[in-house]
Amino acid sequence: MDIGTLLKLKRKELNLSVKQVVDSLKSYNISISEKTLYGWENNYRQPDADTFLILCAIYQISNVLGYFLNEQTKDYSTKESILIKKYRQLTAEQQGAVENNIDYFIQVNKKDETTENGEDPFENKVG
Repeated sequence: MDIGTLLKLKRKELNLSVKQVVDSLKSYNISISEKTLYGWENNYRQPDADTFLILCAIYQISNVLGYFLNEQTKDYSTKESILIKKYRQLTAEQQGAVENNIDYFIQVNKKDETTENGEDPFENKVG
């Protein structure tokens, strides 16, 4: 994903309006129009380096290189990224337990989707 799209996604993820971001930039003595921010988000132009770093601060992006370089190949929300970091802190046994729980919930969701006729898709059938 390109920088503009990632900035737009992050702004929306934080439920910030374009006006709120423009107002936040003013507190850093950066005056831009809403149209300029839309232009950055739609990749018509890019902010200068200083403004870009301030946008990252407003958008709570602490690992700028990690977010913009890694996010180009991954499409994780901030919440998903936090879960991955927590998962990596677990022991192998704990990770296995988490994986088993995820598998269980996926099966339950599939079961809910396929039991409209009242049959249990996981029930052993004889015969």
